[in-house]
Amino acid sequence: MHYRFNANERYFEEAFARYYSQLQIRKFFAAVKWIGIVVLSAAAAMAFIQQKWLGVAFLAAFIAVLLYSQRIDRFVRSRQLRRSPFINEDVDIILTDAGFEATSPSTSLRLAWSAFTSAVRFSDGWLLFSGPRLFRWLPDSSSITGSAGLEFEPLVRKHIANVHFIGGQ
Repeated sequence: MHYRFNANERYFEEAFARYYSQLQIRKFFAAVKWIGIVVLSAAAAMAFIQQKWLGVAFLAAFIAVLLYSQRIDRFVRSRQLRRSPFINEDVDIILTDAGFEATSPSTSLRLAWSAFTSAVRFSDGWLLFSGPRLFRWLPDSSSITGSAGLEFEPLVRKHIANVHFIGGQ
């Protein structure tokens, strides 16, 4: 299998979106966040009724941070990506029975299949994990060798024990 893509901000946003979508704990944190917003809103309303303006301002600011936390996270991540020396590089990834090989103008990386702990198949690509938070996103649209999902699945199943599917498979 051969993949080629430009590692720009859009690529990384897609990769992080896939990563976050497969995290089961995110649903729990979303529920806690919304419960917190409701409780803080009630407290802010009570502070407003009692004319405790400092309390209202503090609670409103905290509610705003909770409401915009994903946008804040995306903004911080985007700033960090723009500083990366690897942003906007053309990346070639070749996957064979021997392993994973990625090359770009500034780097070369080779990994044996044993370095990958799990894989997640989405309807539009693969997410390969080398640990709990280290992942590589391989979108089907960047495959040079044809229908990446169909051709790549036997290779992944052969070398990675923990494979699961999300979104239409």
